[in-house]
Amino acid sequence: MRGNPIASALAIVLCLAWPTAATAGTITFPLDNSGTIAFLSPFPNIEIKGMSTQPMISAIGTGDFLFDLVVHAAVPNGTGSLLSGLVTFDFGNANIFEGTLDATAVSSPPVIDPITQARTTILTAPFSVTSGTGMFASATGSGLLILTSRRASDVSPTSTFTSTGSVSVTAPAVVPEPSMALLLASGVGVLVTWRKARRSLPRSERSSR
Repeated sequence: MRGNPIASALAIVLCLAWPTAATAGTITFPLDNSGTIAFLSPFPNIEIKGMSTQPMISAIGTGDFLFDLVVHAAVPNGTGSLLSGLVTFDFGNANIFEGTLDATAVSSPPVIDPITQARTTILTAPFSVTSGTGMFASATGSGLLILTSRRASDVSPTSTFTSTGSVSVTAPAVVPEPSMALLLASGVGVLVTWRKARRSLPRSERSSR
């Protein structure tokens, strides 16, 4: 007597769902957020720090990102000034990875409101993942963080920011769960194949299968 086809389908589904530590996984998540930027040093090398205020949601849980950047105001880079520094992503329990800004990262010239004198600056920060710990050990990847900074004046110690962008990171210990739709489709596919094969058998043989 042949094996139960339902059991076979479940076995395939479990094989798909079971994590494989030897296979690196990739996750991608958005960087839409907001918060406050602190200005730590004056012109021409303006160091700024900030962090997300809403949790990042991903397939492996929630986390935060922090940035420590320097606007090299006296160093032209494309349409603005050179931007350098790090972006750090922290998912707790020492599961951390860092991205180093690429050479094309740029801070736009500030747009000054003629009435309020508020200054709006856009920082475009492409980066490459360069290090990681915990589940992000040996991580690689890349991302783009775009910060829109709104500062009340040229001497204000802080500004507000909104951010957009995304990051994709790959590491041996990152194994996102497969979608339920994929698992169900796999099981249904096995059952359909078995049913077609059974119908093709003579009636006398069907009862034994």
